[in-house]
Amino acid sequence: MKRLVLHTTRGLASMFVIGCFGVLTLIALPALVQAQDAPAAECDAGPHVVCPAVGDPAAQYVGSVTAVPDGVIILLTGDGLDKARECGGPEAIATLAQMLYDTIPTSEKAEFELDWTSQVLQDEIYGHAFLNQLLSGLGALDGIYERSNPINIVFADYGGPGTMTAEARAEQATFAALGAVHRAAC
Repeated sequence: MKRLVLHTTRGLASMFVIGCFGVLTLIALPALVQAQDAPAAECDAGPHVVCPAVGDPAAQYVGSVTAVPDGVIILLTGDGLDKARECGGPEAIATLAQMLYDTIPTSEKAEFELDWTSQVLQDEIYGHAFLNQLLSGLGALDGIYERSNPINIVFADYGGPGTMTAEARAEQATFAALGAVHRAAC
């Protein structure tokens, strides 16, 4: 039992250190992550954008979902950012976003089918929400704070067409570490 506790503690400490290193790297080198930096589209921007209706359960958490040629852009509300930091929150946000994405006409979507249940996607949702909270109010780091919401999902980073960049690999490693710490705390 003592050995299990030691291994678990060592594993959690390692993930925490890796996560902190990743966050510090993102803070120190804001140009490091050069992912798709498309802003969220306005709700009336066209058939490639869907916003939840007033009575839709997603309306509390998701502001919009936008299909772009190489991915999906998910804009979260303030409650959505809070939800994404809760236990089970990233999964719930991914499910709500998928339901909205499914209403976009097929002709407006890329051919790649994103796995909305993947741990990598859930870690990215959590990582964005974590960074949004961590960096809120830090004026010198506006570039990273502004990039934390919307969440730009690039299909190449998920096995889709195109090439995953080194920056995207660093971002995913950071989000994976943060996600692992989050799941361990749940």
